[in-house]
Amino acid sequence: MEEQVIEFVLDYLGANAKKMNRLVNFTAKKLAERDDTLKDIVLAMKKEIKELKEEITI
Repeated sequence: MEEQVIEFVLDYLGANAKKMNRLVNFTAKKLAERDDTLKDIVLAMKKEIKELKEEITI
C-alpha cells in the first residue's frame, strides 16, 4: 500500500512538473517576442529622432 501511495505522489508531481515546465517555456517565448518587438520600436524611435534633429539643424 505504501508503495502505491509513493508511486501516486511521484506520478502526480511529475505531471505537475511537466505542466510547469511547459508554462515556463511558453512564458519565456512570449517574453522573447516582446523583447524583440520593443527593440524594433526603440530602433524606429531613434531613427525618427535622428531625422527630426537633422530637420531642425537644416
